[in-house]
Amino acid sequence: MDANNGILPLAYGIGAGETTDHWTWFFGNLRDSLQSSGCCIHNLTIISDRAPAIAAGISIVFSEVFHALCARHLLGNLKSVSKRVKSYEWHYWKMCKAYRKSDFDHHYGILARRIPDSTRTLTTVGLNRWSRHHADRVRYAYLTINSAESMNAQSVHARKLPITMLLEFFRASVQQWFWEHRNTVHGLTTPVTSYAERKLGKRNHKSLTWTVKPISQVKFEVMDMKKGGKVNLQDKTCTCKQWQFFGIPCGHVMAVARYFVLRDVTTHIQKYFHTEMYKSAYNEDINPLDHISKWIDLGHLQTVLPPLVTKRQSGRPKSTARIPSQGEDKDNFKSKRKCSRCLEYGHTR
Repeated sequence: MDANNGILPLAYGIGAGETTDHWTWFFGNLRDSLQSSGCCIHNLTIISDRAPAIAAGISIVFSEVFHALCARHLLGNLKSVSKRVKSYEWHYWKMCKAYRKSDFDHHYGILARRIPDSTRTLTTVGLNRWSRHHADRVRYAYLTINSAESMNAQSVHARKLPITMLLEFFRASVQQWFWEHRNTVHGLTTPVTSYAERKLGKRNHKSLTWTVKPISQVKFEVMDMKKGGKVNLQDKTCTCKQWQFFGIPCGHVMAVARYFVLRDVTTHIQKYFHTEMYKSAYNEDINPLDHISKWIDLGHLQTVLPPLVTKRQSGRPKSTARIPSQGEDKDNFKSKRKCSRCLEYGHTR
């Protein structure tokens, strides 16, 4: 994800199937590319569904990287185990998004009393892998893999093309992608992106009636008519945990900024939301390949043979619809019919 909350494509890979070997190959090439560009591997966070092949590939190649789970796919796994989860879906999302321990424990306790099987599953997979409060690394408020699903939707028709045309489709898409974002960057005059500006504006408006009580030169208590928050400007922390886990100052910090009549709060925003970071992400040109008539034959290149088809599915060719992730209820997923009387899926009235 880029500094303006947009999707930033890093790499494409084509394999014969979603197996451990193919995912390990993809992650290995991705790691080499990231290291060659100076990326700090230890600070990365990878979010995926619970597919065993992905987990195995990450453990082999990115053993030091924090591997988080997609909250939406995890919810689908819980629904396939217990149908009662649907009635407590609101508590589940409140639990995933909670920054404070007290908020998390409140909703977790409700689910533990009503649907204990689901809470046992959540504990087994690891609270730190899907909960904001327990996260080992900063997730910047991202709980799902919606960005990957968007990329899948973009290429849904291109998957039927031959492999060379498929790769050209991806390359042309990224070329257009970088060009449009580069033009967007040129129009920015603020030190932070418009996404960060909107977040600051909403939190500043929300905290207009909050009261600030100084503790020291760097510590402040902010009363927000709820649980409040204690801000430490030196450590850049707040007891509500939103500042640390998001990277953008929370409403408590905005109240302190108004108390000091500070006009510039960009120093309290992590560098990943700055305009310069946004500009550097799309600084590279994506160039097209010349026509085949201009290619230079080096004479010693290996001829690439067509792939060996080791397994062929029987029946009609598979559709280009989205493939359910690991643990999803495929029967419910395939059916798009909805009853106008009882509002349930799988049948009509």
